[in-house]
Amino acid sequence: MYLVKLLSKDLKFFINIISFFIGANSFAQLSNVQFIENKGQWENNIVFKAKLPGGNLYLEQNELTYLFYNEQDMARLGDMHHHGIKNPTPNDFLLNLHAFKIQFLNAQTDQIIPSKPTTDYENYFIGNDPSKWASKVKKYGEATYKEIYKNINLKFYVKENNLKYDFVVAPGGDVHQIQMSYNGVDEIVLKDGKLNITTSVNEIIEQKPFAYQFIKGKQKEVKCNFKLENKVVSFDFPKGYDKTKE
Repeated sequence: MYLVKLLSKDLKFFINIISFFIGANSFAQLSNVQFIENKGQWENNIVFKAKLPGGNLYLEQNELTYLFYNEQDMARLGDMHHHGIKNPTPNDFLLNLHAFKIQFLNAQTDQIIPSKPTTDYENYFIGNDPSKWASKVKKYGEATYKEIYKNINLKFYVKENNLKYDFVVAPGGDVHQIQMSYNGVDEIVLKDGKLNITTSVNEIIEQKPFAYQFIKGKQKEVKCNFKLENKVVSFDFPKGYDKTKE
C-alpha cells in the first residue's frame, strides 16, 4: 500500500488508490495520449481522461483538472517494488501529487465530442461494486468542446509528440470571451511570451500561442500573445484579424 500526499491550494481532489503496478514502461510516450471515455468507472464530473507522462488530464464540463505526481517518488516506489528495502519508513512509501484546475470563465458548453476512435478499448472491473465496473470503454485521438463560447470550439489533440489545444473561432465569435482561470497552481508567470506554471511536483511550460487564418487559400499567421492577470489567461491580438473568416 502506498501513502498519497496531495499538495494543491484552493482545490479539493479526492483519490482512492487500491493498488497499482509500476513497470518499465510506466512513462508513456506523449504520442500515445488518448482520451478515454467515462462509462461510470470514475466520478460523474469527468467526461474524458488522458494519461500524460507524469500524470493525468481530466476533461470536465467547462473546466480541466491536471493531476501530476513527483517522478522521483514514483521512481523510488518502482525500485522498492522490484528490489525491496530494509527497514522502510512511512516516508519511503510516500507519493506526492499536485492537482490544479483550469476553469473556462463564463463558458457554456454542454458537450465534449470525441473523434478519431482507436481500434482497441479498455475494461474496468475494480472493487466490489458492479455499478462502478465498465467494459468496452472507448478511446479517442481527439476531443472537442463544442461551442465552449458562442461560435468558438476548443479541440485537444496530440501533434509532434506535444499535447495541443486549439480554439477555433468562427465568424461571429469573440476571442475576448476566452478566459482561463488557473486554480491550485503555486505560481504562474509570463516569461518570453510563454506561460510558466509551477506546482509542488513539476513545472509546465505552455509555448507562445500561434494563431493563423486561411486568406485566399494560403495560411497567414496572426500575431497573438498570452495575457495574464490574477492567474486568468486570455489572448491579445495587437494587429487584429479578419473577423469575417475562421
